[in-house]
Amino acid sequence: MIAIISLSFLGRILAGVLTLFIMLDETGANALAADSFLDTECLHKAPAGIALTSHVAKAKSGDAQSMFCAGAIKLYVSREYKEAIPWLERAANAGHMRAPLVLGILYEQGSGVKEDVTTAAKWYQKGIDNGNAAAARRLATLYHLGTGVPHDEAKSNELLKKAIAMGDKAAPAYVEKREKDRNDTRPGMTIKAEAYRLYKQKQFDKAAKLYRQCADMGNDDCQLGIGQLYEFGDGVPKNEKQAAFWYMKSADQGHPVALKTLGLLYELGKGVPENWAEAARLYAKGAEKYDYAAFALGRMYEFGMGVPQNRALAIQWFKKAAKLGHPKGAYWARWLSDWTNCIGFRDVQEQNAIRGLRCPADPVGITFHNSVERMSYIRDAAKEFDKIDAEAAMRQAERGRATNKYECDSAGGNWTSGNYCM
Repeated sequence: MIAIISLSFLGRILAGVLTLFIMLDETGANALAADSFLDTECLHKAPAGIALTSHVAKAKSGDAQSMFCAGAIKLYVSREYKEAIPWLERAANAGHMRAPLVLGILYEQGSGVKEDVTTAAKWYQKGIDNGNAAAARRLATLYHLGTGVPHDEAKSNELLKKAIAMGDKAAPAYVEKREKDRNDTRPGMTIKAEAYRLYKQKQFDKAAKLYRQCADMGNDDCQLGIGQLYEFGDGVPKNEKQAAFWYMKSADQGHPVALKTLGLLYELGKGVPENWAEAARLYAKGAEKYDYAAFALGRMYEFGMGVPQNRALAIQWFKKAAKLGHPKGAYWARWLSDWTNCIGFRDVQEQNAIRGLRCPADPVGITFHNSVERMSYIRDAAKEFDKIDAEAAMRQAERGRATNKYECDSAGGNWTSGNYCM
C-alpha cells in the first residue's frame, strides 16, 4: 500500500499553495522579480495598495522617488506594465537613479513592452547620466554584442571601466571573462564570439553557419551552440535528434552546460529515448561545476527519477546548487529540510492526477526509471486517496444516522451530551 499524507496533515503546510510543490525544470522564461528595494524603499511594511495610494499622491507633487515607487508597485506587485511604465519614465526624467535601469531591462527583454534594444540602450545611457553603475555595465554589453548600438569593443571596455569606477560589483567579473576568452586557446574562439554576436542580433542563419564551422573544429561551446539552434529551430530546421547529437559531442568533452542540457533531453525523451538513469548520470557529471546541473540532480533524488528516492541527498544537491549560484537551490533545500513538508510533484500532470490538497509520502528508496512508472505510482496513490475519502464519507454518513451511543461508537464517532454523534 502506498503511504498517504492526509488532508489534515497538509493543513499544516501552506494550504492551497500546491504550486509550491511543483518542481518544473528551469527552462522557462524568468519573470521580472522585485528586488529587495521594493520593501525597503517603497512599501515600508505597508500593504501594496496603501503604499501605492501614498506614492501616487506624492508623485503628483513632483517627488521622483514616489514616481519610481508608483511604477515599481504597478510593475512588480500587480504586473500592470502599461500603467507602470509612464511612472518609471517620469521618475527617470526627474533624475531617479534606478528607474532608467528598470526601463532598459524591460525594453531589452521585451517584458511588458515590445522588445526594442535601441530604446533599452537609450535608457541605460540615461541611467548612467543619473548615476547608475549597473546601467553602464548593461550598456557595455550592448556595445560588445552590437545590439541596439553599433558593435564597438573600445566603447564597451570604456563603459565597463566606468561601471567599476561607479561601484558596480558585477562589472569586474565581465572584465575577467573577456580576458579569459582572449587567452582561450580552444580552436574557433574568434568564430564563436562572432557567432554569438550574430545570434544576439537575431541573425540566426549567419550565426548557425559560424557555429557549425567552429563546432566542426571541435569547439565544445560551439557544439553546444549549434545544438541549441537545432533544438529551438533558430537559423536551422528544428531537429531534436540533431540537437542531441551535438550536445553529446560537447558533453563528451565534459562541458557542464551540455551535460545538463543533454540530461534534460533524456529526462523528457526529446531527440533521444526517455532514460532517467542516463539523465541522472549526466546531471551528476555536471553537478560539481554547474548550478543548474546540481539543481537537476537534486530533483532526481527528490522524486526518485533514475536514482533511489532520497530526501537527504536531494537537500545536499540543492544546497550545492545554491552555493554555485542557483536562485532556487536554497529555497528547496530549506523546504525539504522540514520533514513535515511534502516533496510534491515533478510536473502539473502529476498534480492533476492526484487532485486537490493531497500528496503521497516520500517513496523512500524507490527508483522510477521513466515517466510511465512514476505516473503509475501517482495514479495508485490517487486511488488510495479516493478509497480513504470514500471510507471517510461512509463513516460520516453512519455517524449522521446514529441514534444512540452504540451506533455512534460503531461508526467511529463520539456520542455527545447533546445526544448526537460527532
